[in-house]
Amino acid sequence: MQTSFIPDIYKGKAYSSLFGSGFALSASSGANPFNQSRRGTSSSNSFNKFMPQSKNPTARERQSLLNGKIEKILIGIEPIGTKIGHAISYFGRPFKAQIPTYLGGGTFIHHLSCLITVEYNLFYKETLILEFGAYYGSEPGYKNYIHYVYDPVNEGGLRFSKMSETDYRSKVINGKKGADIIDNLVIDNKMTLQELINQCKNNSSWKANDYNLASHNCQDFIAKVIEILKVKRTDKDKTKYSHLVGKLCYPPVILNALEKNDTPTVIRITEQIPFINIYAEIASKIYSKFKKSD
Repeated sequence: MQTSFIPDIYKGKAYSSLFGSGFALSASSGANPFNQSRRGTSSSNSFNKFMPQSKNPTARERQSLLNGKIEKILIGIEPIGTKIGHAISYFGRPFKAQIPTYLGGGTFIHHLSCLITVEYNLFYKETLILEFGAYYGSEPGYKNYIHYVYDPVNEGGLRFSKMSETDYRSKVINGKKGADIIDNLVIDNKMTLQELINQCKNNSSWKANDYNLASHNCQDFIAKVIEILKVKRTDKDKTKYSHLVGKLCYPPVILNALEKNDTPTVIRITEQIPFINIYAEIASKIYSKFKKSD
């Protein structure tokens, strides 16, 4: 089924500031319901028009999706706020090289989600967007469109919905400076969507009220997914084995989560030590070329 566009009844104001802090700046005729919450903030640029594919998800469909085994994952990085904010974030990336990872890198100006491919057998698979935020099922355009992990009206938060890879890429990129898709990824610890959600819930709660911009946000959820599934970058990813390049491209929490899975400890640690890091970067490039020639 193809993704439908937002009916006129769901079009309204888009609330965002330079970095998505929630102040009203402009009105958009195509406000993206994927990025709105009861709190009135937008987790992304409001010019997308994608709706979840399943208009009336049933309990049977929900369970079917939960039982699917996760075989593939893409991670989407979306700048939030206005186009000016996107540009500042994008062109300011070189400055990240001069400061420690934990201080720079878009913690507050990027919304992260993932697209997972779940397989039921050799002949049937679905792609699902999975994301965490201050979302509630009572939002206009959302009720009966999205599968929430918790009660959608009273608890909200973590949710998933069918979406094609083409539509997901369009939703994330959508002409925004600094938007990116991490797609050179492999999963070492494959499991069903239900198992992934259960393990995430064992560690923490992901309800809408649990959302905290500074300490428990969408990036923390994706980092947890990376940890549980043991997601690794392939050698095709330009950031692999290079902490500097990774710091320029990915939010710190995501870079750290990936490095723990796919970068040798000695390289990962020395690349973060001032004055020594440049030699570690050189060593990592040599190591990377050696790995690719295997």
